[in-house]
Amino acid sequence: MADLPLILAGPIVRRVEPELATVWVALRERRHVKLDVWRGPIAAGTRPAPDFAGKGRPTIRVGPSLHIGLATVTPTGDLLQPEQTYSYDVSLGKSAEGAFSENLGSLGLLKDRDNEKNENVHLALGYEAGRLPTFVLPPKELKDLRLLHGSCRRPQVDVPDAMVFIDDLLREARDDPKGRPHQLFLTGDQIYADDVGNGLMLMMLALGERLLGEERVPTRWPHLDPKRPVTFEPVGRFFAPRYRQLPILEDARFTTVDGENHLISLADFAAHYLLVWNRELWGPIPTFEQYFKDSEDFLKTQLALDGMSDDTANKLRQIFKALDPPDDPTADPGDKKPKERVAEGFVRHIGVLTRFRDGLPRVRRALANIATYMMFDDHEITDDWFLSSAWRDRALTSPLGRTIFRNGLVAYALFQGWGNDPTVLERSDEPHAKLRALIEKLVPEEDEKTFTPDPQAAPAIDKLLGFSGAAPEFVRWHYTAGGPKHHVLVLDCRNQRSYRSRLSGPGNISLEGLKEQIPDRPPPPGTEVTVVISSLTVLGPPVIDAILGPLVFRIFDLASNKNKPGIPGLDPDAIEAWPYDDLAFEALLARLQPLRRVVFLSGDVHFGTSAAMTYWKQGVPDPTRFAQFTSSGLKNQFKKYVANPERSLAFLQALASTGVLMERLGWETRRDDRVKVPPGVVVKPALRFRLGENPVIVPTTGWPKGTTNSETDWSWRMEIVEDRRPDAERPKGARPADLVPGQPGVDVADDVDGYRKVAARHVAQLDRMSFGRRLVFASNVGRVSFERSELGASGRFAVKAIHELFAQRLDDSPEDDASPQPYTRHEVSLEHDGSEPPKIGDQA
Repeated sequence: MADLPLILAGPIVRRVEPELATVWVALRERRHVKLDVWRGPIAAGTRPAPDFAGKGRPTIRVGPSLHIGLATVTPTGDLLQPEQTYSYDVSLGKSAEGAFSENLGSLGLLKDRDNEKNENVHLALGYEAGRLPTFVLPPKELKDLRLLHGSCRRPQVDVPDAMVFIDDLLREARDDPKGRPHQLFLTGDQIYADDVGNGLMLMMLALGERLLGEERVPTRWPHLDPKRPVTFEPVGRFFAPRYRQLPILEDARFTTVDGENHLISLADFAAHYLLVWNRELWGPIPTFEQYFKDSEDFLKTQLALDGMSDDTANKLRQIFKALDPPDDPTADPGDKKPKERVAEGFVRHIGVLTRFRDGLPRVRRALANIATYMMFDDHEITDDWFLSSAWRDRALTSPLGRTIFRNGLVAYALFQGWGNDPTVLERSDEPHAKLRALIEKLVPEEDEKTFTPDPQAAPAIDKLLGFSGAAPEFVRWHYTAGGPKHHVLVLDCRNQRSYRSRLSGPGNISLEGLKEQIPDRPPPPGTEVTVVISSLTVLGPPVIDAILGPLVFRIFDLASNKNKPGIPGLDPDAIEAWPYDDLAFEALLARLQPLRRVVFLSGDVHFGTSAAMTYWKQGVPDPTRFAQFTSSGLKNQFKKYVANPERSLAFLQALASTGVLMERLGWETRRDDRVKVPPGVVVKPALRFRLGENPVIVPTTGWPKGTTNSETDWSWRMEIVEDRRPDAERPKGARPADLVPGQPGVDVADDVDGYRKVAARHVAQLDRMSFGRRLVFASNVGRVSFERSELGASGRFAVKAIHELFAQRLDDSPEDDASPQPYTRHEVSLEHDGSEPPKIGDQA
């Protein structure tokens, strides 16, 4: 790899509001960073004095060749205004008092650049040569607001990278401060720490060692004897690519088997972030021959480790054998050898990585031109992050497991967390400021090839991260954002969980955590809609949550053999949706109920969808309306053995349309007259059990005929949302084929030929089911907008939230536009339609 550029990643626009603008950069060397802002589009060579000049701020030292900068301006008096385009530049200086002689222009970031192979490695950040990148604030009126959101970006999956679509949406409207997207919310899984492809892992190791050196981590691998002392071993040599899964399961005591490579060191995590944000850092992707040789060498290194059991050694040999399987003596002599077939698969993997890499200049440009807010989900650390109390204890009492958690959360703070609100670093008594000071001590100042983290800093960081319990100084990651007419609550669904027992699945936020993250105070004046960022879907599609949900986690356990002694049934893909813990789910809705109009933005599930809910509370005249907008799979794919039933089974699709199993009644305390059943009739055991709980939460269906209920303390009705546009208004790639070519809407004769044409259209449409009216399984990014209408002279108004899921259809059909299109459009009124609260018997 050539010399590393001074700016390793960024600039990424982060928090932007009238009194603060923040731009994040990662640098190769220590610098002071300064942000200057101008009104309007500005060409770098002709710019006047900045309208808003920032002060130089020192970077955060991570290691010898990695420093993180948060450049800010903090206007006073003359504030940043909505409906105004702002240009900016980031300047770098070696001291706060010296010259800031390096900037985006001098570093070559304002022009397109190719490498020696004529491959594009960078695009001009301002969309034109010499022009500075820009940002805007949210507009004055809700009707002009445009929000983007998405989650789950996994480089090695062979689907398009929807992060590239953001560049399309920005480029089309970049000179319209009201029409362009105003804020981007990345709602989780910005990296996949637990599932790194082998080719990418080798590049990460090389880059990470150049940035920080090679970290020694505490481990008992391969001995796995708790009586043996922990030793500190270098990650790159001791935990070889392709052979990491065994030590992760047996030493770190995680349960994820998502991928062959799990990140371990801080350098691993840092390199992952940098490589998914900057094309310039990619060296040559290894060939199969290089990878095979490295894997063979790594196997020899692993087998030479002192104290390895025969059983463990055999497991490692089996992993290598997958690269060089034995010949099949029964195979046709003309068939390809097994190793040749494996090599072809690796070539396909390299093709996927190459396409991902080639889109990164557009991703970098997009992130340089929109205020971006981030929150973790599970894959920033590991797929099974705090699934149960027993799991938490297993992982955090393992020295290696605790180290991985520390490194993952430190990386999150540096690359994501602190850009959301850099003011938390400015108060010396703030836990975040203490965490920053400790991080700067974690990697020794000496530029050593191999290092051990500072023995005082590491345990102090663990305490601040809450590994020993939620102490008063436990760092909080939730935050707020917003604009003139919308308020945003960004929830942390991982670090303040509750558990009913040691082996139960999680309540994603405890009751105490909900009070902290959703405080008892009204939103800022002028707020018309509250947006809640929950990485995990709150109002899940009822087909999956209510029908498949109770069974899916058992299927997942059997399919992936994840059951571990003492922690069965805890597959993260099946138990973490909010509805699976009634108490946490109902507590969340209750705390949000006073806000009247609430829009959830979520990810996690690897498909896009929308849902709506009306929520009644006793004594409150106006019900609350919730909209759930899920955009997931920026670059990932939903598991087919769950997706296919929803797409293909008629009875499940019919249930989605009819709305059964989508109502609940609630009482704070149990009492005999909550539900009245006709005398002598036996109630199903599951319903009897619910009547005995506190609080009482029951569905409206499944009761014997004649059952009634008393007035509820609260109740709700939820519906999944469908795209109601006529086929002619949908992208061509989603429309069913014409029964009569060239004559849309023309029917066919009721004869054998007509039935044949109808059957052919059904078969052809199956290929387009990734772009459904309810669910989008293709890579997607969501755009949220609003319609607002006055209701007479009363001062009241009505709001409708609109969710468009942009996806891309890639095939050979000339009629399909390959550019990102709004394949699904969902509309949700945030006003009560006058319907009555649900009650038992309504759906009989």
